[in-house]
Amino acid sequence: MYNTINNEDDAKNQKLNEELYLKYSLQEIDSEILVKKYQHASKNMKKIIHAILKERGFNRSEVEYLLNSIK
Repeated sequence: MYNTINNEDDAKNQKLNEELYLKYSLQEIDSEILVKKYQHASKNMKKIIHAILKERGFNRSEVEYLLNSIK
C-alpha cells in the first residue's frame, strides 16, 4: 500500500514538474508567438498561455481579442 501511494505521489509530482517546466519555457516566448501557438495547442497548454498573457498585464478582453485575432 505504501508503495502504491508513493507511486501516485511520484506521478503527480512528475506531472506538476512537466507543467511548471512548460510554463517556464512558454514564459520566455514573445506574446505574438504565444498567440500563434495557441491555435494548435492542447487544452492544458491553452490555459497556460491564457494565464501567461494575463500575467503580462493583458486584461481579459485584450487576451480574448488577441487569441481570436488569429482565426
